[in-house]
Amino acid sequence: MKRISILLCVVLFFQMLSACTNTEEEFSEPVNFYYYNNEVIYNSPTGVICPEVREGAGYYGNLTAFLQSYLNGPKEDNIRSIIPSDVYLVSCKTKDDTAQIVFSKSFEKLSGIDLSAACCALLLTVHDYTGLNTIIVSAKDGKIEDKDFVTFSMDDVVLVDDVM
Repeated sequence: MKRISILLCVVLFFQMLSACTNTEEEFSEPVNFYYYNNEVIYNSPTGVICPEVREGAGYYGNLTAFLQSYLNGPKEDNIRSIIPSDVYLVSCKTKDDTAQIVFSKSFEKLSGIDLSAACCALLLTVHDYTGLNTIIVSAKDGKIEDKDFVTFSMDDVVLVDDVM
């Protein structure tokens, strides 16, 4: 009986040790990719759009490569990209405090709340990575809601409605 008790204690001890290990991946240069939350949670700043943390060391200030990776979509199951899967990045330029992003014509499929959510997630992603406060988004040889481009600024973003 004493041997069984000791064996049980040893097994429980090793089980406790394994539970204390950090299972989260550690990144040398973490970056946030923002996507649409599958389950909207009210009164939370990450209730609609939430970040997925990834390694950013491979981008080295290359916004074009960063955005191409962003378009591959999230790796987590609880979030999704609203940008259609056939959209690709045509060009990306920065000037002053603004990123001018041109996507393929397929981007013009987005409209209404989907367009707003996609551009807001994109803006938050670009802002966290570069510090830029504005994005100008267009679709090559296309229109976005009958306009040549749409502009989103950090001043326009409301993550929690605290008016009430």
